[in-house]
Amino acid sequence: MSFLTPTISVIIPTLNRKHLIGETINSFLNQTLPPSEIIVVDNNSSDNTVAFLKSEYKNKIIIIENKGINTSPGYARNLGFEIASGKYIQFFDSDDVLTRNKLQNQVLTLEKTGADCVYGPYVQVIKSEQELWEQTDVIMQYKPFGKAGKLLSYMSKGFFTIIPSFLFTKSFLHKVGPWRTDIVAYEDFEYLWRIAQLKPVIAHAPDSCVFYRVHQNQTTLKNFSDAERDFQKYHIFKNLVEKSNGLFINYLLQIQIAKVHKRLSMDGNFKNRVPMYEKDYQFLSMYLRLENKLNRMFSRSDWQIVHGISKNKPLFDKYAGLV
Repeated sequence: MSFLTPTISVIIPTLNRKHLIGETINSFLNQTLPPSEIIVVDNNSSDNTVAFLKSEYKNKIIIIENKGINTSPGYARNLGFEIASGKYIQFFDSDDVLTRNKLQNQVLTLEKTGADCVYGPYVQVIKSEQELWEQTDVIMQYKPFGKAGKLLSYMSKGFFTIIPSFLFTKSFLHKVGPWRTDIVAYEDFEYLWRIAQLKPVIAHAPDSCVFYRVHQNQTTLKNFSDAERDFQKYHIFKNLVEKSNGLFINYLLQIQIAKVHKRLSMDGNFKNRVPMYEKDYQFLSMYLRLENKLNRMFSRSDWQIVHGISKNKPLFDKYAGLV
């Protein structure tokens, strides 16, 4: 497999991540199958991120300086996608890293299966004072989530898996359309929902992993309260209901809306910003709670079976050795 064939474009939006993004970029430069281009879109950072990138990675990456009014992650990803030339597209975050074999492992899977996209495991981690990766939760999606055709049903019950764990064919993403640019929280959920609506062929590759870094400066945690996140989630789910044709999925989404609405109605800053919500889904809500409880019993964790978890510590150590 040569350096340029097949071609891979990596798209990384960033905002004030000068202290972290170097490790992210290095994890791509050190891939066993390096990408043909790494496109970093800076959303008007104030910490000299651009100067750092130009100094450290002058001829190794493409830098887009987004100084416009819209600095949402979705807008930045759209800017990167517009110039991306690769056959395959990797969306990634500027604070995470990946095992050295991720791109090669997932490209081989796509070439073998002819799938529209492939995903693999991810795990939440922190960096210790000794510069070692430490696991903070179970490995997610080590096992596949099930039939891709049921992804909408899974998501309407609350399931989600991170976009950076995927590798997409560019031709498929043209069908998905651009990222939403009017939201900052849950824009990735909305994007995965549109992916699921197309009922793509999705492959699973468990031999590589994304390390999802947990830290104090995560954008959604730093800039948004729980109520503000709920407010965006409320409107996203309302929009999905309006566009949904499946009756059962519609009911499940309404339950999610009711939960968020209940929390917002108790917040003084938001209770007057959402309309009265009077629908009662008590029976379905009880059914979902029972189903979730049984799932957690079978998975022996706080996660549902659909999350495909692994508690195997030697497996994490193996992944950590490949970062």
